[in-house]
Amino acid sequence: LIDKLIRARPQTRLLGPAAFAVLTAALFIAAFSLPAGAAQQVLLYGGAFFMMGVMGPVISAIQNVVHPGMRATATGSMALCTNLFGMALGPITAGILSDRFDLQTALQIISVAPLVAALAYFAASFLYAKEAAKCEDVQVAAEPAAV
Repeated sequence: LIDKLIRARPQTRLLGPAAFAVLTAALFIAAFSLPAGAAQQVLLYGGAFFMMGVMGPVISAIQNVVHPGMRATATGSMALCTNLFGMALGPITAGILSDRFDLQTALQIISVAPLVAALAYFAASFLYAKEAAKCEDVQVAAEPAAV
């Protein structure tokens, strides 16, 4: 979807993930404002859908702005940061906040985190075209493996 939208303006590649991150935050904040039930579950599924929808375009953008010989390292670094800051620190932060407030309030506060990501994606969209252009003409020469 994002690829079709950016054909005319490649610099907008990261605006899709920014929009998805805003939708993620909105759906999660709304979900954690409701009592447990079917409506809350639908909103949580919607938020999870848009949260994962961010990954494809972001990985694609990373691949386009990194030297071909460093793409695996760049993608691995992104996966490390996603797991370290999101999946490892997220539950710890939610626990600390739930000790200070209640669980529902803690989850509402944590749900604001995608807005920070949205701001980062929006800011990066201004640099994307210039950075991607640096890698367009890169030639990678394959050397035979040493025996």
